Amino acid sequence: MMPNQKGKQWVNIAVALTGTILVTVLLAFFFDSYYDINDDVLMKDILSGVYLGEPSAYNIQMLYPLSAALAGLYSLVPHLPWYGLFLQACHVLCCYLLLVRLCKMADRVWKKLVLTVFCIGLIVSVLLWQLIYVQYTVTSGLLMATAAFWFYTTDSELSVKQFIRKNIVSLVLMVLAFCLRSEMGLLLLPLFAVLGIMKWYDAASIMEKNIKVIDGKKRSHVSRFFSQENLLKYLTLICAAGVMFLMAYFGNKLAYGSKGWTEFTTLFDSRTEVYDFLGLPQDYETSAEVLETVGISKAQHELLLNYNYIFDEQINADLLERLEIILGDDGNRYYKKGLWESVREYIYRASHMEDAPFVYLVWVCYGCLIITSVMIKNRTYLWKIPLLIATRSALWVFLISRGRMPARITVPLLIMEFVVLLALLVVEIAKLKDKERWLYRRFWATTVMAFIGLIGIGSARTLIYEVNDEQTRREEENAEWQAMQEYCKEHSDNLYLLDIYSTVEYSEMMFKGVDNSLANYTYAGGWACKSPIEEEKLALFGIENVEKDYLLGKNIFFIAKADSDVRWISDYYASKGTKAAPVRIDTIPFSEEGAFVVYRLLNLEP
Repeated sequence: MMPNQKGKQWVNIAVALTGTILVTVLLAFFFDSYYDINDDVLMKDILSGVYLGEPSAYNIQMLYPLSAALAGLYSLVPHLPWYGLFLQACHVLCCYLLLVRLCKMADRVWKKLVLTVFCIGLIVSVLLWQLIYVQYTVTSGLLMATAAFWFYTTDSELSVKQFIRKNIVSLVLMVLAFCLRSEMGLLLLPLFAVLGIMKWYDAASIMEKNIKVIDGKKRSHVSRFFSQENLLKYLTLICAAGVMFLMAYFGNKLAYGSKGWTEFTTLFDSRTEVYDFLGLPQDYETSAEVLETVGISKAQHELLLNYNYIFDEQINADLLERLEIILGDDGNRYYKKGLWESVREYIYRASHMEDAPFVYLVWVCYGCLIITSVMIKNRTYLWKIPLLIATRSALWVFLISRGRMPARITVPLLIMEFVVLLALLVVEIAKLKDKERWLYRRFWATTVMAFIGLIGIGSARTLIYEVNDEQTRREEENAEWQAMQEYCKEHSDNLYLLDIYSTVEYSEMMFKGVDNSLANYTYAGGWACKSPIEEEKLALFGIENVEKDYLLGKNIFFIAKADSDVRWISDYYASKGTKAAPVRIDTIPFSEEGAFVVYRLLNLEP
């Protein structure tokens, strides 16, 4: 590397690092970071030792190799919030890599600084919610988007060795995204693949300009596309990514290969399909024929409805698998919506504010890309843009037809598309270097930034207010959750079962009030229910059978919101031939209007 090039590289690093530190400090100074939903809280509890008293790599949701690494960190230094640090470190890394690559595209220091300020403003104005209220699925999407940007903006004219070495960063980010949330990594892979096809095609075009004739024969574009150099570059990366994905996947399969985990995996998959996609019948009477065919009683149906099925050992993998099959009509209801209905909804979402501001960023980038391609007379966008739109449309129609569209899935999908378009724009704008195009060179990049910046400015004020209001709301509501945790600590010999729907409003801070010691409470249902680690948790407190031990008055209690109807507990035991009723023994905080109520079960049998 020439001294001048090395100096520019250090300038890029310095500017990008300064920008990353600045945005990190700003966010940390003005806002508290939270786990967005209790999925991440439970994953953190399992990894850190809060759940079992010691760190466990079996946190179910992420692939085992990554969870083993995080559990190992908790084992080494138990008091640090490693999971939260990991998620935020992923965000910081993505920010730095995007900035350093953008700085490389600018030829003057002042341009690098302007780009950095612009990106910081865009991050704060558009991604503020996702960076403050952190969810592992969104973080996986950010990693995939950054990997795609880094890959596409890598110089195609590098040697095979240099090209592969530069893209180790992309490979690592992709595998991290896959291990963190495999479903999100796979969902975004088609967009990455389309970008890869475009990159490969452009590499062949560059070769066409540099070497047109070999041994007196003109080389066709197809032969240049499949030249030895291109095959080595791109197939090596594809094979490396595939091998790393398979290693992570089979490592996870091996770790969860025991009989207990295999049965739970079946239960977990069927539970996901029933609750998230097929939908559990809400009224037992109107669906009695279907539910009785599976072997689900009215009392069990009530347990499934309120998600507190820890009480019944008969609600197991076999039962939920049968329920999935019959609700899905043997697979005929995999798609909840028809093709044309999904297409109509897709068109509506693409043109309305439901996915704002991200959807506006995407369409602005498409517009800018079309104008840029006309400016530089790049006809390849006659097929590139339609291919990209077709791919994004297929992904959206698939999600809509499945009937599963939470923000933690749609936002990463839109972020990925925006970053892909940004990568295309950056590379094309960098080509505006000819003197006869001085007008384009001087003003078009600024114009694109202005278009994108207007979207950010338009959403910034509203978003900042929303984030601030949410900070206040969470602080107030989490006081009740913290009081419940303190109550449980004061009665450390007992095990408390938490009503699932009484806990969904609460969240935890990532870095404040960190306590990784054993918690003597667990959820009465949810995605970890019936798992081997739950069995370990119950065993720590001498609980062998929740239904029987709760009836016998052992050290097991039930906690629900004060306004929750818990008559289903009496109904469930009545279905088992036992007269019993939940009795209120405490409120949390201790007052007549406490947020939570603690129940023990009173056996009414003579």
